[in-house]
Amino acid sequence: MLFAGRFVAYKNLELVLRTFDRVRQQIGRGKLVMIGEGPDKEKLERIIQSLSSVDCIELIPKANQEKLFEYICSSWIGIGPALTEFNPNFILECLSFGKPVLLSRENGLSVKLPEEFLFDPSDENELAEKMSKLFEPAAYQEALETVSKLELNQSWEKVIEAHMKLINK
Repeated sequence: MLFAGRFVAYKNLELVLRTFDRVRQQIGRGKLVMIGEGPDKEKLERIIQSLSSVDCIELIPKANQEKLFEYICSSWIGIGPALTEFNPNFILECLSFGKPVLLSRENGLSVKLPEEFLFDPSDENELAEKMSKLFEPAAYQEALETVSKLELNQSWEKVIEAHMKLINK
């Protein structure tokens, strides 16, 4: 599982760490990689050290785009757990590489995601349920198929057409 972004409180990374640890203890596999930097880095490192999954969680310094794309391509899933977000680029990049995502519901994303990819950023149980589900081979395969069918390309023509429909209503 991959996160990339700023290590700040509103990104809700403590929830991801607790939930990943819980799920990993239940299923016995998985790795969490978090790429970035920010004021909460030391706090996150302390939390990681207190978890039983400490050896399966890695914090990596901010990476250039090429290296980030390598991480995305080798990941199982991208996660965007922020309490508030507007059109998260990292999630769009994951989707563009065909990777399923877990994303907080209030995200402002321009792509409509299915419910199985969305979670309440204050509900650890919901995130754990959805995270666990994606470890099941059949559910993961279904998620890959869902991503492959998403309409990810946006053009000025599509934007204008959508605006014209709204104006004409």
